[in-house]
Amino acid sequence: MSRSIFITGYPGFIAGQLLQRFLAEPGTTVRMLVIPAMRVAAEAARSAIPQGRERTEIVLGDITRPQLGLDQATRERLATEVDTVYHLAAIYDLATPHAISRLVNVTGTEHVLDFCEALPRLERLIYFSTAYVSGTRTGLVLEDELNEAQSWKNYYELTKWEAEVAVRRRWQKIPTVVIRPGVVVGDSQTGEINKYDGPYFMIRMLVALEKKRLVRWSRYFWSGGRDTRFYMVPVDFICNATEYLAQQPGTTGKAYHVLPNPAVTMGELATSLFGAFGVKPPPFSSPAWLGRAVFKLFPSLSRALEFPPEVFAYMKHDVQYDTRNLDAALAGSGIRCPAIRDCIPVMVDYVRQHPDIPANFGANATSLPEKVTTVP
Repeated sequence: MSRSIFITGYPGFIAGQLLQRFLAEPGTTVRMLVIPAMRVAAEAARSAIPQGRERTEIVLGDITRPQLGLDQATRERLATEVDTVYHLAAIYDLATPHAISRLVNVTGTEHVLDFCEALPRLERLIYFSTAYVSGTRTGLVLEDELNEAQSWKNYYELTKWEAEVAVRRRWQKIPTVVIRPGVVVGDSQTGEINKYDGPYFMIRMLVALEKKRLVRWSRYFWSGGRDTRFYMVPVDFICNATEYLAQQPGTTGKAYHVLPNPAVTMGELATSLFGAFGVKPPPFSSPAWLGRAVFKLFPSLSRALEFPPEVFAYMKHDVQYDTRNLDAALAGSGIRCPAIRDCIPVMVDYVRQHPDIPANFGANATSLPEKVTTVP
């Protein structure tokens, strides 16, 4: 089935991975909404994809502006062409101030919804949310739940929750599939990733310590709850599951936790991670609050190790994400999440081989164009 797709968040990592899958569909065309500051990067990324120029178009715009910053002629043309919208553009930096997070994640999503309502041929909106709209909730979190009087660990979680609330208000008018991934990591086979954050902060730190022959000693400083579930998920599973959900009947009007079930625990993660460095697992785990306090008290240490203190909030958070919607939808498809323990060595090798990929650490929170990227 050929489609006419409009996608935000390009040239972000997930958007780029999805674009390759779109172009594998004969006859499918893709319009990518790109902010002017990212035009050169978007052109370079598109040029690297076979058939990229023949079946794609870069549309300059901005989700934070009404009508996506598009002129009337462009809007009218797109209205006659587009039948599927993927909305990925968001700020996902955990330390970004509320005003900027809300402008992009909430106001930007509302502008995309306005755009969708003006598309007479629209068949699907694929909206990328996050599992962490659950905020500080503990215990079992169902995919159909959203407003459970929870609080949030940061403005990223809060504004993504507000954005999903806005999406749900309109999904009687707009047929929507809500994708809630966990912590996004690279391709399970190749390790490919375009920016290091989440568990990569740990991996980069260990790679740096490996050069100083200090990895063996670092295991005594491991932090987090040993039985805490950590929901990291390879990008290839996210994209494969999303594309299947986007084209199957009966998948709209639902949210899907696109993540492994069962999740890897912090203890299992530590065993696999240190094992990739040829080191025994940590003999014990220090409290996550202690690690956060040390990094907050000594910001120079946090900067030197490029390990933001906000990460510790996810290293001991007793939550379990249910996947019954996802499991039912993917039944019989053959699409399964790879075992995370098998992904860890691939991730470590990729970081060793690509030390120059930037870490999502210490970015200037006021530099809005550089912040508009994909969800985790």
